[in-house]
Amino acid sequence: MSRSRRSRRKSRSSRWLWLVPLMAVIVVLAGGITLTIWAKRYLRSDAFRVFLAQRVSRLLHVEGEFDPFSWTDASVYSESFRGRGKSLLEEVDAQGIRATIDFGSFKREAWEVEQVTINRLHLNLGRGSGHEGTPQAGPAPEEAKSNKSFWSRWIPQKVDLGEIQIAEVDYELSGDSLAMKGKGLALTLTPMSGDEGWSLSGGGGTLVVGQMSPVSVDRLHARLRAEEFFVTDAGFEILDHATLITTGDVEFASGELAFRSHVDQLKAEHVLRADWRQRLLGTVQAEIETKGSYGGGLALTHKGTVRLKNGILMALPVLEKLADYTRTERFRRLVLNEAISDFRIEDDKLQLEKLFLRSDGLLQVTGNLTVGHPFNAAIPRPLSGTLQVGVVRDVLKWLPGIEKRIFTQDRSGYVWTTMRVGGTLEQPMEDLTPRLGQ
Repeated sequence: MSRSRRSRRKSRSSRWLWLVPLMAVIVVLAGGITLTIWAKRYLRSDAFRVFLAQRVSRLLHVEGEFDPFSWTDASVYSESFRGRGKSLLEEVDAQGIRATIDFGSFKREAWEVEQVTINRLHLNLGRGSGHEGTPQAGPAPEEAKSNKSFWSRWIPQKVDLGEIQIAEVDYELSGDSLAMKGKGLALTLTPMSGDEGWSLSGGGGTLVVGQMSPVSVDRLHARLRAEEFFVTDAGFEILDHATLITTGDVEFASGELAFRSHVDQLKAEHVLRADWRQRLLGTVQAEIETKGSYGGGLALTHKGTVRLKNGILMALPVLEKLADYTRTERFRRLVLNEAISDFRIEDDKLQLEKLFLRSDGLLQVTGNLTVGHPFNAAIPRPLSGTLQVGVVRDVLKWLPGIEKRIFTQDRSGYVWTTMRVGGTLEQPMEDLTPRLGQ
């Protein structure tokens, strides 16, 4: 074959070589388009709804399901998600759920739910005992994975959730010794980078603990992980503009919880029974450490320090007697320049330790007191303790010999006696008044 003929053949074949990469591009594009169309079809199927319900169920440790999905472009809407569980979260009911899904995200081996909005979310936080017969969330069934098609291998088994905005959260916690209900909390959850957890930020709404008056939720900042719930900063307005600030955490596996709280500007009248509200005035400031567990019931221990600011103590029989015998009217309306005590609340008992009261130039009181059933106003609350009472020497000038009979100890510029306290908080008794009249 001549050289010219071979050259012509080579020239003709080279004309079509450019079609090879073009055909490859067409095949890839066609496959990608087909795969995208299939992905959109799968996302609109009941199989995807079941798949997503199982992933959400695992996240919340419940068994739940979505109502049917309604699609508008990349936005999907469901009337509700309802679930029941055996851990701390016993029931969840989310209403008005809308999400935006990236159709092309399956190429990145995860279904990306870019944003979720929820109109209303109700949570029932029980004792962790759960409901008998509630099945545990298990592996996704075959029908949720695919319809056995060629494209089934492309179905991601992971869901990446973006920001979740909840317009209104209602929640309740039931325990043997404490019940808590909250409503109207607006909450935003943001996934934490590099960690399988969520950052929570919100505020608004009210919270009711036991029989106490409702408190307003000013702010909530927290972190939620599979193993714990950590409150970094929560602020509340309680009882006529008083403030409560708290931090702490709850460990889900052990049921252990620990919180530190600060209370300020709490009027004493809000923590006293009616018969004491005219006897003790001022505002309460407290540092509180709370520890306990919620498994099988809610058992809590509180301890810390409480301080009464701008305190006034009056209308007590012992003070009235001191005013009469010493001819010192300041005892009838005793201004407390300092009033502070350590405290512990455990087993339905309040213990005041290292109690210290001071009225400048007149009186000091130190000691310990115990009050039974401190927060149960329906029954008498037993009172017991021993106090050291010190008065300045000048007020005893009208009581000759009393320093030898009663106020027998001399220290720190005061003369002291021991006073034993009994009776109940409603009708306190002490042994100093009878001795003053002897």
